[in-house]
Amino acid sequence: MQLESQVLVREFNRRLRAALTSVPNHVRVEAALEVESHVEDVLSRRPSTLPEPEWVAQILSGFGTPEAYAAAIVGQLPPVQVVTVRSGLREVLTAGRDLMGGTGRLLLAVLRGSWRFGVAAVRTGVSLAGAGLRESRAGLKRLADWSAEPRAAAGRSLRGSRSQLRVTLRSAWRNGLRLGRAAGRGLLRLASALGQGLLRAGGTGVRLGRVAIQYGRMVLLAALRLALLAGLAALALSAFLMTLASALAPDLVGWRVYEAQQAVITGVQSLREDWLSGVSPTLQAQFAQTGLAVQTISLSMGLLLTGLFAYLVWSIRRRRGPAVSK
Repeated sequence: MQLESQVLVREFNRRLRAALTSVPNHVRVEAALEVESHVEDVLSRRPSTLPEPEWVAQILSGFGTPEAYAAAIVGQLPPVQVVTVRSGLREVLTAGRDLMGGTGRLLLAVLRGSWRFGVAAVRTGVSLAGAGLRESRAGLKRLADWSAEPRAAAGRSLRGSRSQLRVTLRSAWRNGLRLGRAAGRGLLRLASALGQGLLRAGGTGVRLGRVAIQYGRMVLLAALRLALLAGLAALALSAFLMTLASALAPDLVGWRVYEAQQAVITGVQSLREDWLSGVSPTLQAQFAQTGLAVQTISLSMGLLLTGLFAYLVWSIRRRRGPAVSK
């Protein structure tokens, strides 16, 4: 589009967004995009002999005035789309549920990673135990090879003469002792290899468990910190937006605040009429004094807990200070 045509479309969308201040932001954006896409579609499909700015002005006149078009859009929306205190609170609660759901999915991912670490540790322990078994089997084989010659000599001695029987028996006894000692050493090596493999597997599992727990704790703390920072950023942004809105249109902001205040006062008054309709004025005054006492106690507890929390944070940072400096 030409520059003059773009100016016409932008001015129409500006007035349209200004008229749609009572609806959510995404509705205003969608309405402006719909106007712009309709103008571009008509220009591309139905060319006209008129200059483009005049043709764009005729296309925009088909919507009527921006205020009338905005009223038609608001009339088509369900009542929940209008921005009120209740709908704003509902949007905040929905965002909180989304944040908690994302945190839960993150914790599930951490648990899955910990499970994978545990499976890897078990596999490592099994492989170490297999290595120990193979080593013990090799030791037994070497023991059998070493005892082959004494066994053959014992056989030859037994097949010899009777005069060499005593010598053969003594040699067999000695060879038997050697074989027993070698078998004992092989069994000890086998038990030692199995014990070392199990200890290594257990140590690996414990280390992986500690790492998984530390990682999960770090992730949880990071998620909580991000949630806290996001909440603080949202509050700060809301404060700045409220300041900007108050600076640009203080009467509109005052009207919205006054409307919200009247809604709260009306709701409280209706609750008071529903709950205290059958109570005498004397008891109502007593209830008011009790409520003021509860207010004082809760404020004191809040200040006390806030101070305790600040003291704990300060003490933790003070303890960590020398360790970090080292």
